[in-house]
Amino acid sequence: MPKVMSPNEACTKIKEAMYQMGDTADDVASFLRQRNIAGKPEDSDECPGAVYLKSVLEDTQYSVYVGETDVCVSLVHDRYLPMPPGLRMFVRCFDSGDYTDLRSESFREN
Repeated sequence: MPKVMSPNEACTKIKEAMYQMGDTADDVASFLRQRNIAGKPEDSDECPGAVYLKSVLEDTQYSVYVGETDVCVSLVHDRYLPMPPGLRMFVRCFDSGDYTDLRSESFREN
């Protein structure tokens, strides 16, 4: 059974998690590596940042999507949270081809 959590609680947890990831793209990449998190480039639902943030709300009914400048926390209504600079730069770099070690196996270049 999913945990019951108010939208404000979910957003607070996501905000805290985003800022814990680091201040730079490299910090965020290191944070994700330490947790063995990988994902798909240019995929708002499965990029490494989204994979991690979804784990913060695990066992709830919320969905989390990572855009270019904000994170969407969704249940009935979408709530958009501005991304801190480190995560924003990581997403930009990851989608541009950097941090290939954080790509899911099926998206790694040989």
